Amino acid sequence: MGRTLARWACLGAAALAAVLACMSEGSDDNYTADGHGWPDVRSDGSADASSEGSPDRVGADADADGDARADSSWESWDPDSSPDGGADDGTAAESAADTWEAYEASPEAVEDVPDVGDSVLLDVCAPVIEEPQVYYLSADDSNSQASPVIARWLIRSGNLVPASLVRTWEFLNYYDVRYDFPARGHVNVVPQLLDLPGDDGRVAFQIGVQGHEQTDETRRRLSLTLSLDTSGSMAGTPLEYEKAVVRALASSLRFGDTVSVVTWNDSRTVALDSHPVSGPDDATLLAVADALVSGGRTNLDAGLDLAYELAVANRRPGTLNRVVLISDGQANVGVTSPPLIARHAEGAEEDGIYLVGVGTGNGYDDTLMDTVTDLGKGAYVFIDSTAEARRQFVDHFYANMELAVADVRVELTLPPQLRMQEFHGEEISTDPEEVDPQHLAPNDAMIFHQYLYRCPGLADEDPIRVVAEYTSLQTHARQTDAVDTSLEALQAGSRMQLYKGNAIVVYAEGLKSIYDLLRYSGYAAARAECDRVRAEVRTAADILDDQELDDILLLMTSYCADLSSRREP
Repeated sequence: MGRTLARWACLGAAALAAVLACMSEGSDDNYTADGHGWPDVRSDGSADASSEGSPDRVGADADADGDARADSSWESWDPDSSPDGGADDGTAAESAADTWEAYEASPEAVEDVPDVGDSVLLDVCAPVIEEPQVYYLSADDSNSQASPVIARWLIRSGNLVPASLVRTWEFLNYYDVRYDFPARGHVNVVPQLLDLPGDDGRVAFQIGVQGHEQTDETRRRLSLTLSLDTSGSMAGTPLEYEKAVVRALASSLRFGDTVSVVTWNDSRTVALDSHPVSGPDDATLLAVADALVSGGRTNLDAGLDLAYELAVANRRPGTLNRVVLISDGQANVGVTSPPLIARHAEGAEEDGIYLVGVGTGNGYDDTLMDTVTDLGKGAYVFIDSTAEARRQFVDHFYANMELAVADVRVELTLPPQLRMQEFHGEEISTDPEEVDPQHLAPNDAMIFHQYLYRCPGLADEDPIRVVAEYTSLQTHARQTDAVDTSLEALQAGSRMQLYKGNAIVVYAEGLKSIYDLLRYSGYAAARAECDRVRAEVRTAADILDDQELDDILLLMTSYCADLSSRREP
């Protein structure tokens, strides 16, 4: 949906118009026109960056006999070869060896890929700019967090992480980067700056926009509508994770909340209609979770349509209204086009109904779920364990279900000689109309991370201004919170959140680089990049003593070990 200004060879131009024009010429991430292309590694070892017309699928799908089919070559899933109704038994880890073998059987690495890093740094200051540069930023998918969980699941399963599945802004959404809480109805805007190692003028710059603190005592009543996929492809661990999500939500509900449940495959059933819950762990809702069974084909459009019908009929003034869709996204009956299915979510915001998309399953369709939740302006998560279900819907219940302020958009004004080099969010433009505002939840922060470049003539006292514009839920008026600062003030300020944010970006962007280097330059280059990323994450983890960074370090250690155990083709 947005334009990602990261890792483009043409980022030497500082003027954003030049950057966007350069972007239209292509991407080293091999994104297709819809932004979700998956570079395939075919069974013969050849690379196919287009995957034209195919959805993003993760892991192993079920074949016609109901057995797990290892997607060892990362080939696009063929709906004709895997009719729904077979069992998806969660054996993705068994495909690890085949995945690596696809690389070991590949032809010799491409040798003529140019190294453009030096020219980027030399060219970034070339355009003459005399006026301050004003950019408009949006987190867009402010609560979307599926990408890092999918990446973690792939690494733990011994698989490669395709670059096109790494959405860096979702990594910044997923991991906790917290700032001081503002007063209710406001946001806390915190810019931070850090000189990067070396003497080339690059700095990391991060803006945090923090929502207010939400507690059980002050939360609104909730009208919850669950849309539960019970088709055949949900058999096995996907269905168990779906039940785990329902149980986690049940534990977070309280007296006064209501819940409706639609279960669907190629037919639809209303299991509960505006059921008043008795409190946490309501017995009736838990019984619905326990009774879920899989079978039949996947009419996701019809299931989501009925869920929205119930949500509209049951909405109450002053109540938080949420539809939670839990599915592997493998729509194969009725309407199957992601944009058409997403139309249900697109218009519901006018009724005060927001969508939370929950993905699970080894044949998971990332494109469909991302599209639907993008238009529904709600959280988008992937569940790879029962622990993850509790993390998202118990520990982070308010961050995924509530609203602090609406339609947040950040305006960043930089001095002419401090140039934007890489932006790691989803949307950036010099035209505010080109950037879609996004909602911010309580107990949560939007993180805008970018690399800037100091050009000759930059003075320490040059002003930097950051403005967060948003809609108050209390007054429904547009209002702003702003910070005026300078390079000198930022260099003297706290950097703790930036240390973590930068490590997260290094991890996400490093996963992309490792995949690309493995495809184009071979194992030695990929191993060296993996070691570099691991070292940078370790440094930040040591400084912050942060459990999440320790977890990332363990993942990178495992990923580097897998690379080191493989031989050059």
